[in-house]
Amino acid sequence: MKDSRRAKALVSEYFIFVIFIALVIVLTCLKPSFIQPSNLVNILKQASINGILAFGMMFVIIAGGFDMSVGSTVAFTGILAAMLGQGQYPIIVPLVVAMLGGLAVGIVNGVGIAVGNLPPFIMTPVRGLALLISNGKPVIGISETYKAVAASSIFGIPMLAVFLVVIIVICSFVLSKTVYGRRVYACGGNLLAAKVSGINTPMIRISTFAIAGLLAGLSGFLMTSRVTIGQP
Repeated sequence: MKDSRRAKALVSEYFIFVIFIALVIVLTCLKPSFIQPSNLVNILKQASINGILAFGMMFVIIAGGFDMSVGSTVAFTGILAAMLGQGQYPIIVPLVVAMLGGLAVGIVNGVGIAVGNLPPFIMTPVRGLALLISNGKPVIGISETYKAVAASSIFGIPMLAVFLVVIIVICSFVLSKTVYGRRVYACGGNLLAAKVSGINTPMIRISTFAIAGLLAGLSGFLMTSRVTIGQP
């Protein structure tokens, strides 16, 4: 009986990995070129930006919330980065502005949802702002230095994957090794119990939205570098 329960727990925990491996095997059988290193690198580049977004969303979801504006935030911050990344400023400027823009959006969303108790789908006006500042048109003409951020690699590892690994390490450390991480879990486990225990639950929830916005801003910067255009 105990062995049966242990087997079920293992299957439940690692089921997604089994499906992933099975999917890779099936795709490789159907299309042998799928497993080619060049194709795997291309997939890694595409998945890295979504992975960074996912780790930001992870904080919000663990705390018991949900943020529907990350896609719009990527568009908004991508436009900001593209407008500042045409060679007139060092590359650090569009990166910092994009991340600060995402951070600001995240804080506004967090305050509206955690303090104002507004539904998450209401806190998504950023797409309109992206269209407004870009006049509804893609922003072109980003510099070669900006384009090189996503196109470059270190020892054969795409730079986008390096960004993702750094984000994974930082987020994993924060969630598993810090008091803040335990408080995020506490808010998601039982918000009332966390509040009674002395945790500033509104601030924790706002901070998770801020983290999601910050990483969405980074994703907007990297996405613009990858597609070489700011797309609202």
